[in-house]
Amino acid sequence: MKGYPAANHMLDKWGDEFKATFDVSLGSFIGYCVIWGIQDFDIIKFDTYLQRLGYQIERDGSMKDYVRKHYGQKAVKLIKDLIWSGKEKSKKNNGS
Repeated sequence: MKGYPAANHMLDKWGDEFKATFDVSLGSFIGYCVIWGIQDFDIIKFDTYLQRLGYQIERDGSMKDYVRKHYGQKAVKLIKDLIWSGKEKSKKNNGS
């Protein structure tokens, strides 16, 4: 998704921290809404990635709990910021 301004903004703002925290590129989880200028973190792809690492909802509880346990509270905040980044961008564009 590189080459789209919304994707580039996400990578510039959170890319290094994401890579340092999860040892994978944030670019792997940027969703298709960036085509329309909306920052989009694909939480479903991220969930699938965590499952490949061993996350199981039945055993580990919520994804938030798993991330907190294995990566810390700072990682939980990072994911929350990424999830809500598209909402904030949309609010600015709508003048809200």
